[in-house]
Amino acid sequence: MSKPRKNKAHPDARLLALGEHLLKAHKLTRRLAALAKSLDADQYPEEQADVAFDRYFELLEAVNDCPARTVDGLRVKAQALATIYSGDVGVFAEDSKSTDMRLARQIIYGLLAV
Repeated sequence: MSKPRKNKAHPDARLLALGEHLLKAHKLTRRLAALAKSLDADQYPEEQADVAFDRYFELLEAVNDCPARTVDGLRVKAQALATIYSGDVGVFAEDSKSTDMRLARQIIYGLLAV
């Protein structure tokens, strides 16, 4: 009779979890930004928004600081970068003539597509 295998944790388990939290925080900050446009200044929940944006930036730093060991981990880092540009990665425009920006765009979109 063979011994049961122990489940090994994913090498990027911490980074993957951070990525999930980051995407949720990003959604919340996007909703708050939209809300800010539709409310008068005295109606906007500024204290709650400050907490949400602080958490989003903390998560960005945590993703940045956590090393990626797999393609899954690199994908989390690409998603984090994409959230900074609201998902459109606009700084990496398709018509960019700069080789570094074209390569960065290919890497980011490539990782997000995998």
